Amino acid sequence: MPDATGEALVRALVLGDRSGLRPEQWEVLTCTGTNHLIAISGLHVGMVAAFLFFLSRWVWSRSARLTLLIAAPRAGALAALGGAVVYSVLAGFAVSTQRALIMLAVLFSCTVRPASRIVLALVGVLILDPQAVLAYGFWLSFTAVAVLLIAFGQRLGTDKFRRNWGRAQCGRRPGAVATVAASVRSCSDASVEDGLVATQHGRLVSTILVAGHHGSATSTGSAFLATVAPHFVLYAAGYANRFGLPNPAVRKRVAAQGAAQLDTASAGAISFRLWSHRVESISSRKGARD
Repeated sequence: MPDATGEALVRALVLGDRSGLRPEQWEVLTCTGTNHLIAISGLHVGMVAAFLFFLSRWVWSRSARLTLLIAAPRAGALAALGGAVVYSVLAGFAVSTQRALIMLAVLFSCTVRPASRIVLALVGVLILDPQAVLAYGFWLSFTAVAVLLIAFGQRLGTDKFRRNWGRAQCGRRPGAVATVAASVRSCSDASVEDGLVATQHGRLVSTILVAGHHGSATSTGSAFLATVAPHFVLYAAGYANRFGLPNPAVRKRVAAQGAAQLDTASAGAISFRLWSHRVESISSRKGARD
C-alpha cells in the first residue's frame, strides 16, 4: 500500500477525515460494505474511552497519595470522559459522537440502575437531537444495549457467562439483520435499474422519484428515467458535500426528461400535496410551491 494511500486510510479510519480518499477508493469501500467504518461512531468513542479508563485507573491506583484524593475508578472515569471529548472534537464532533458522549457522561456520573441509565441517556440524546427518534439507528442502538443488559443482568459464573453470552448473540441477531437490511447500498445501480426496466417496465411509472445514491452518476439512468417518467426528482444530498452530489450528469439527464428537480440542500424538508388534478411540492426552507 503506497504511503499516501495508507496515510489517507488511517486518517479516515481514526478521525473520519475522508478528504484524502480518492473516489475509486470510496467506491471499493462502498461495494465491500466497509464504508461504515469510516464514519466515527459510538464504537470509536467507546474504544478510546475504555482504553483511557483502564489505563488511567491502573496508573492512579499505583499511588496511595493519589487514591486518597480521588478513587482510582473515579479518576479513570474523568480521564476517559475528557479523552472522549477531545477525540470527538478532533473527529469533527458529529452527531453520533455527541450521542456517545451523552451516554458516557450518564454511565460515569450516575449510580442508578442500568435500566435507568439507558432511559437517562435516551432522554439526553432526544434533548440534543429530537429528530433522532425518527432514525432507525437510534432505536437499534438502544434496543441492542437493552438486550445485552437483559442477557447479562445476572451474576455470572463461568457456565452462566457462556449461556448468557449465547443469549446475547441470539438477541442481537435480529437487530444485526435489521441493520444490514436498512443500510444495504448497491454498488451496481445501473444494472439494477436495467433489470427493473426489463422485468417491471409497466409498473415503474411514478410522479415522484428519489434519485438513487443521493444523485450519483451511477444511478438514475436515462432508460430508467424514461420508464418511470417522473414529474419530480428529489435529491437527498447535504449542502456543499465533498462528492459534488447530485452529479451534474444526473441533473442533465433529469432535465432532458423534463422533470422538476428538488434537493434537500437548498430546499430543506420537502413535502407534497397530492390533488386529483395536480401535485404540489412545498419547501420548508423557502415555502416555495410548484
